[in-house]
Amino acid sequence: MKLRSAEPDWVSVIVLPVVPRYLELYAQTKGSLDVAQIEVWWIERSGDLVKKATI
Repeated sequence: MKLRSAEPDWVSVIVLPVVPRYLELYAQTKGSLDVAQIEVWWIERSGDLVKKATI
């Protein structure tokens, strides 16, 4: 967040494994994360990166 004004083109990202609890927490906090312009990316068990959660 401190770098947002210094580096406005950078993307803030949180990467989490696809597990039910993290998906639930994401669903509960998605609005705040969107306002803060923080993307959440997901790592599937296979190791594949998924940039959109299916909630």
